[in-house]
Amino acid sequence: MKRKLVNIFICLIMFFCTCIIVFVIYKKSTKISYPWYFEKLKINDNLHYGKQEDIGIAIIDSGFNENRQKYFDKEIIKYDATGENNTSDLTGHGTQMALLIGSNSKKKESIYGIDPYIQLYSIRVCNSYGITSSTYLHNALEYCKSINISIVNISLGGTSYNNEIENDIKELKDNDIFVICAAGDKKTDFLYPADYKNSYCIVSQNENGLISEDSNITSRINKIPIIVPGCNIDVLVIGLENELHITTRSGSSFATAIFSGYLALYIAKNKHKITPKIFDQVIETNIYNNGFIDLF
Repeated sequence: MKRKLVNIFICLIMFFCTCIIVFVIYKKSTKISYPWYFEKLKINDNLHYGKQEDIGIAIIDSGFNENRQKYFDKEIIKYDATGENNTSDLTGHGTQMALLIGSNSKKKESIYGIDPYIQLYSIRVCNSYGITSSTYLHNALEYCKSINISIVNISLGGTSYNNEIENDIKELKDNDIFVICAAGDKKTDFLYPADYKNSYCIVSQNENGLISEDSNITSRINKIPIIVPGCNIDVLVIGLENELHITTRSGSSFATAIFSGYLALYIAKNKHKITPKIFDQVIETNIYNNGFIDLF
């Protein structure tokens, strides 16, 4: 009888040990391996940042590929600012920005979206020839004034100043809408609209905390940029035979999209009390490490 009890006890110990081993293996196999910039920005669990469902981000770019809607929990609202009545994405750039900002990381074959709970708007400003213009951008910004958004993401730009565009951005900021713009990557002056007074200029940073080698670094108005991770970023692309695969890209466009999602989490964490005026004070008091802002 005593031996039988000992055998039962040993079997129970072996059973519990097996259960623990299986559990540990399962946890390791199901754990999400986030990209490097998630740790840098301290955003490994975006569920902790408060209500995000009513935060909107408008992505002014090349449009959106409808075939990628499956990677998002919410239907992306699309608008064409070119007059062609076409919201599709011929270059893939706008779709990549949307995926970085708001795709669901748990969707199969997707990449890691920073904030999958927000409402995204895709505003197409590149026509069928891949060309954009100040007229298209103005149309897009006018549309932004009429929708419920907190952030405008502009991961494109040019070298020509436009007073109408600058006034559009000022009006948006006056109405508590952040306009986040890419500085560009040609080792020269910041692009417009990143170099307007009332926009936020984003420069790309690598894993070592250094500004990307190709980043534009000078401002015509002595503007201080915000430095955000933007090197070796995973993006979803279409191959020569229409197959999907993940590759890496670098540049201020990707840093801008990442910062837009990051800022959305910050707004949610602070229960929507963060306005551009308040955020400007945050920049002044929290900027460090050559321009990197630690919001969390």
